[in-house]
Amino acid sequence: MEKDKGIQIKEITNADLHGGLLNGFDRTQKVELVWRVIDGEKQVVPCVFTEAWDERLLRDIVFGDFAEAMEFGGKVFLAYEEDRLLGFATLGGEPLGLEGEYMQLIQLHVSHLERGKGIGKKLFFHCAREAGEMGAKKLYISGHSAVETQAFYASMGCMDAEWIFREQVEHEPYDIQLEYRI
Repeated sequence: MEKDKGIQIKEITNADLHGGLLNGFDRTQKVELVWRVIDGEKQVVPCVFTEAWDERLLRDIVFGDFAEAMEFGGKVFLAYEEDRLLGFATLGGEPLGLEGEYMQLIQLHVSHLERGKGIGKKLFFHCAREAGEMGAKKLYISGHSAVETQAFYASMGCMDAEWIFREQVEHEPYDIQLEYRI
């Protein structure tokens, strides 16, 4: 477990999976502006909605996304301060890309009231380091199109992906496909 400024990052295993693992996590995000590709050009456009997850979806993430990632060699990291869950990240274990140069950062989320405190940055760079140790040269990220989310990834040094994971685009057509060179 990595510790810094009271924030602890813990890698979990299948043995840690239970229905209440993400209790207290608040995904709420009020979105007003998003990036869209219009006529081949990225543009900011108004799109007002609130992203929020309920307990059922949180359980589905635990027993679906987390379990599946670990089954295929991926890793799941939870960020805590004492016993309080601050955020989480899921790193895929299967190499992607024409030469297997990518590992996918499947999820990176910080609880609503914890954003802006460096937790996302800490999780991001932890995942990048782990992906590098797994042999990846780049992270592949299908990032939420909200202006704030894209600003976060830009501040981490992410850029438009050179290679596109078509299955991911079909699954999340409004996401922005990004990469980060490790």
